[in-house]
Amino acid sequence: QQTTNTNTTTITTDRSPALFEESTTTTTMQLQLLRQLLASETHVQSNLDAVYVALTQITTISELSKALNLLAVATHLEDGMGVDGSRFHAEAVAHCKEQLEFI
Repeated sequence: QQTTNTNTTTITTDRSPALFEESTTTTTMQLQLLRQLLASETHVQSNLDAVYVALTQITTISELSKALNLLAVATHLEDGMGVDGSRFHAEAVAHCKEQLEFI
């Protein structure tokens, strides 16, 4: 646990290794799921809602960066799901901006 005093506000954060490891593992699994959902050569059934849910479960900046890269080059969004890829990518970027505000 870490306590930080900022003038009149005291902020306490729990930085237990187990909690951090669990969060990192979950994020890594969600990124892998996103890869599978976006791959055109997989047998994993995918739709836009599943892709967005997987994206929103990714919580680390480095993994969000990788997810945005995947979305930028994924042809399966447009070819397999009939989605306007640039519109969806704009929504994904907006989600990432929201996440950055919490850091």
